This record gives sequence, structure tokens and C-alpha cells, in this order.
Amino acid sequence: SFTCGAIADIDIDAEACVEFLRDAPLDLIEWTVDNSSREDVSLVRSPELDHWQLDRLLPPSERAVMRWDKNPWSAVRGFGGQVESTGVYWLLPYWMGRYYGFIGAAE
Repeated sequence: SFTCGAIADIDIDAEACVEFLRDAPLDLIEWTVDNSSREDVSLVRSPELDHWQLDRLLPPSERAVMRWDKNPWSAVRGFGGQVESTGVYWLLPYWMGRYYGFIGAAE
């Protein structure tokens, strides 16, 4: 992530970070996304035992809009379109990547 690259001065996969930004939906309405009946994933209860989770992380375009204080492996997430996200989940990594030079200016 750009945070690790900036603070710890380690090599990061900047292209994977940019791909996340490209794939993440910019619709800030938190629609309910239920991936619990998909055939290409399995439901597990670890590491969080209280809720069903997926056995693999889906691309951002296939899961609900979320802030980074939530679990991205949750099988069901969202608020039925009744909540609008702040967009910080996308804006913070984008501008951090620009500031620290991981993302170049658009030409």
C-alpha cells in the first residue's frame, strides 16, 4: 500500500494499488451486496467468528463500497442504498499516491 511505501520506505506493488483505484466503484451509495450465494467462493467464519466471510478477497468492483475500518471479506455488506460513503476509501490512497510519487500526473 502507499502508506507502507511512504512511511516504511519499502518497495510496494504500485501497479496493484493503482489497479485497485481503477476497479473501485465511484458510486458512493452503500447498496447492499450479497455474495453469500456465489458458487465461486466459499463461506468461512475465520478470522471473525460472528459473521460469514468469503474465503478469498473479491475485486473492489464485486464488493460493497466500504471504509477501511470494515472487513473487506464480509459476505454481505451495505445499507440498502440508505447511506452515502464519504469517498475517503478512494480519495486518501489516490492523493497519498500522488503526493509520494507512486502515481504520476495524468497527461
